[in-house]
Amino acid sequence: MKKWTFKTSPILYQLNIDDMPLLSSPPLNIVNGISEVPMRYLFELFGARVEWNKATRTITAEKNGLSLRMTIDDHTAYINGQAVQMNSPPHLYGYVTYVPLRFISETFGYDVEYDPIERSVDIWTGLL
Repeated sequence: MKKWTFKTSPILYQLNIDDMPLLSSPPLNIVNGISEVPMRYLFELFGARVEWNKATRTITAEKNGLSLRMTIDDHTAYINGQAVQMNSPPHLYGYVTYVPLRFISETFGYDVEYDPIERSVDIWTGLL
């Protein structure tokens, strides 16, 4: 008789929007204490149109007259053409582009809170 053993691990971080858990959200990637998420997931969650330019490795997102442009591994982002420094630039992991959650959320006008006890990141849009 074969004996099976399983090891489970808890969810590392829960992502919530307006106090609602996003159960289908991809796992957060934590780099130097900064939460990163796949770019397309986050921008589409916010209702932004996103484009990826493979040749220049540039991300462009637009929503309601706001334009955000970032380049992989570059700490400078452009919000409506104005240069802004980021603590953490976008990164490529395999074929997925990860962007800094707080920077993107706050750029679109949302509040972000981290709860170390609950191990959750909350995005508050003010829409609910």
